Amino acid sequence: MSFSPHDLSHVLTSERLDEAHFLLQVPVGWEQGKGAFGGLVVGALVRAAMQCEPDSSRTFRTVSAEIVGPVKTGSTANIVVELLRRGTGLTAFDVKLSQQGEGVLARATVTLAKKRTEDHAFDAVEKPIIPRFEDVAVAPVAPPMGPAFAQHFQFRPTVGFPFSGASTSVTEGFISPLACTQWGPAEWLALADCYWPCILALESGPRPTSTIGFTAHLLREPPRGPLFFRAKTLASRDGYITDVRELFTLGGELIMINPQVFAIVR
Repeated sequence: MSFSPHDLSHVLTSERLDEAHFLLQVPVGWEQGKGAFGGLVVGALVRAAMQCEPDSSRTFRTVSAEIVGPVKTGSTANIVVELLRRGTGLTAFDVKLSQQGEGVLARATVTLAKKRTEDHAFDAVEKPIIPRFEDVAVAPVAPPMGPAFAQHFQFRPTVGFPFSGASTSVTEGFISPLACTQWGPAEWLALADCYWPCILALESGPRPTSTIGFTAHLLREPPRGPLFFRAKTLASRDGYITDVRELFTLGGELIMINPQVFAIVR
């Protein structure tokens, strides 16, 4: 079967070797700096964990991940899924990704759980002001101005353009994959990671950064199609930055909350 070179779902899906072991092909062209972009890594870990859950009523809820080294593209990676606990309504997995000669490069705790109650269903965050998708221009984020992986996505930023010398560390805009044969948690996590760290809007030129901590809580499943992204920097010290990212439907419904920690490489 042939796949589009832009197919996000294909690059997030690993080959299952047995109950706990998977083999991930990490293609060239999905880099951010020295390794594969973080959304690919975290999405692949979550998809592998989801394949190990037999109960379809236990859906993806949260992930807490660390990326401790660059995952090389043009190579394979091994993913191992370990069951931490299976309770009456929640399953927790520990998932590790390694490459030959490098050891563990990323790990994640993934929780899949049943719906528990119908009460206390609300979103306390202020809804963003979302313009019409068609009215926002596509930005040339792909190489040579942006990282290699960006060529597989469409960016329509509205606030916080990188290297614009902005006065506030805030970024907003639309994000969508150029090709996507599935539409699930792995893809949504990847979309949450596509935009640059907000602090780059304060800069006047490129400055390398890398994701070292990634957590997310999925609140609802969105319809297939573009999503609206919003993020702001909460704090920055000693070259480490905490951003809180959010994904919304085009109608303003909150989909995902995604705090991330970035390191300024230099």
